[in-house]
Amino acid sequence: MKEKEELELFDYIFMIWKRKILIIVMTLVCIIIGVIISLRFSETYISSALIRIGQGITTIEPTPLEEPKNLVLTIPLEYGIAISTGYGIRVDMQKGTPLIRIFVEGAEKRKTIEFLKIVLEKLIEHHGKLSEEIIYSYRVLVKGVGEYIEVVGEDMAQFALTEQNIKDDVINDLDRIGILDSMRSRRINLDAIKREAEYKIQLNSLRTNKTKIVGGIETKKNLWS
Repeated sequence: MKEKEELELFDYIFMIWKRKILIIVMTLVCIIIGVIISLRFSETYISSALIRIGQGITTIEPTPLEEPKNLVLTIPLEYGIAISTGYGIRVDMQKGTPLIRIFVEGAEKRKTIEFLKIVLEKLIEHHGKLSEEIIYSYRVLVKGVGEYIEVVGEDMAQFALTEQNIKDDVINDLDRIGILDSMRSRRINLDAIKREAEYKIQLNSLRTNKTKIVGGIETKKNLWS
């Protein structure tokens, strides 16, 4: 009985030895399949878009509606809830420019593009409201200065007529002094004209330089997420 068991064990060893090449090949195949599956599960897609931040209130020099460095932090927090779990969002800023690039990464190419579009729409809508508020404030300023210039312009016309009447000696001396003092005090202010021109330039600039996508959406495969 013992000899029989030893014989069977020997047969097994001999069989394994004869089929060692097949075993090695099968082992390698299993390893390769495992690697492929692993890579497949780690494969993701990244969709991105370049955004130019719109112009905000200008003082000495143009400023963006929101600082790019702040958007790097706030966009993932504020707009991240708009995308599904398992999809990530990040923002890179282009130093020294009003440009940022928004990335959405996830397992499905279609969804990364879809979620990125949602984020872009929300950001552009929000910045559009900010721009309109600033544009409205400049419109009020332009209107106020314009009305002032119009009133003073009428006064200037009246002043010219009064000066002519004075020359023609139609007005008595006392009235002449009072009218001249009143008219001179309301001569048109050149600074007001300058301000009106500056406000109009700002209005045009704000309308032109709103937050917008530069180029289109780019998508690439990321194998090592």
